[in-house]
Formats: sequence, C-alpha cells, structure tokens
Amino acid sequence: MRAGSYAVVDGVAYPLVRYEGYEDAPMRVEAPHDQPCPPGFSRAATGWERRVLPEEITEIFQVCTTARHRNRPVIVNGVSGSHAFIEYPGADARTAPELTHLRSGREGAFRDMVGIDELTDVIEQEVPLPVPPSGSSWLSDQVRAGLYALFEGVTYPASADRSGVRLWHPRAEAAPPFFEQRRNGEWEWRVGFDEVTALTYVETTARWRGNPITVERVRGDRAEICYVGNDIDAGPDLQYEPHGVWRGAVPVHDLTHVIQLPRDVHWSVRN
Repeated sequence: MRAGSYAVVDGVAYPLVRYEGYEDAPMRVEAPHDQPCPPGFSRAATGWERRVLPEEITEIFQVCTTARHRNRPVIVNGVSGSHAFIEYPGADARTAPELTHLRSGREGAFRDMVGIDELTDVIEQEVPLPVPPSGSSWLSDQVRAGLYALFEGVTYPASADRSGVRLWHPRAEAAPPFFEQRRNGEWEWRVGFDEVTALTYVETTARWRGNPITVERVRGDRAEICYVGNDIDAGPDLQYEPHGVWRGAVPVHDLTHVIQLPRDVHWSVRN
C-alpha cells in the first residue's frame, strides 16, 4: 500500500519525508528499515534516509489513497511498514462516539494508526507533482550565490542595508578606479539604490564531498557553505555551530551538482 508523496531517485520511488515545492531543498527520502540499506542512504530513527538535491530526482508524485476501516470510509495519510495512518473524514463525537478516544486532526477529523491488513476497498490514485529544475537557470560558467547588483553595466557581488548597496570585487583582480581596498584586501564601494540598475538574489545548492549543502555566497574562488546535520566528516574546513549547523569556506572547484536559482529583488523589497 502507498500513500503520500514519493520521489523517484536512481530509478526507485521512495517516500518523501516532506514536499513543499522545493523551498527547503535539499529534500529527504526514506526507505523502510526491514530492507537492505539502499545506495547513498544512512540509518535514521525510522529506517533508512537520504538527502537528495532537486536535480537527482526524476519524478515526483502524490498517491491519494482511500479505504474502509471497520466499514467506515477513511483517508490514508501515510504508510510505515505494516501500518497505515488513517483519518476518518466527517466523523465527530455525535456520529462516532467510539472514536472519541482518538487524536483529533484537521477540521476535527479523528486519526488513528492501524494495521494495513485491517483496511478494505483500498483505492490508490497517482497525481504528478512538479519536477525540480535540472541544472542551473543562471546562464553563466560561474558559481554564484547571494545578492548581486548591476552597476554601470557590470554585475558585482553585493550586500545591502537601509543606507544603500555595498559592491564587492575580488582582491586578486584589479578593481575599478572608484573602489576602495579594505584591510582584508577586498575591494568595496558603496552606492545608493538609485544608482543600481538591478538587484538579483541567487539561491544556490550543491554537493561538497558528496554532502548536500547550501552555498551562502561566493567570493573569488572560495564558496561559503552551510550544512545542517550531524552526519558529516567536516574536517578542518567547516566549523560547528549550535543546532547541528556547519559553516565554512571551501574552494569553488570542490562543488558539484550546482543548482543556481536567481530571483529579482524589487524596489519595494529594498525600502
């Protein structure tokens, strides 16, 4: 029996731990603990689990499942091993007093976990969901991440606050005449919002040594990356922060599976 969201990875459909339109990529897929560990998976509390980037997924679909439990119509919200998580739609204390001991779910519906063999008249319907983008939508050979500003026909890495936009230029390259060199060797120049033609924010994910990471910004040939979890061999490159967060700067050429998704920053956002 199937129910919930599934992602096809390496030709196999695995349950998705969570699907929210890839806003929190990388995503997680899982496999039951009663089968051998699939490639790339590691042990988790409920079985085997693997973090995947959007471009590793070839298909995503939702399985909408209904059935009957003890002659009552139910919605199957999920499956775990030999058990199913069910919901009794439309049931309340008046019409179904025998269910009042169960936890109440959305719109007051009662929920329960039962054996799959207790369900009858099972109907599964597959509904395709949007497939993640393949590759990068930023047409450039460079890896980019964070905020960028178009100033006098040139795109610069940037940061912004209420007072304006700070442009950045690599320390290893000759900067335009108006840039000033800071103590750390970087070239910077502050301009007003009205002097900038466009602002773009690039959301970038990638893999570093096989681990799915978020690229927070790129400065020259170094990428500042973030990994969330406790199952990484970070070595001296990443430093641990509270709540399972690892951050550090690594060579850009060490990144693989790079996906860059730019979005415009509108004037209303800048104010």
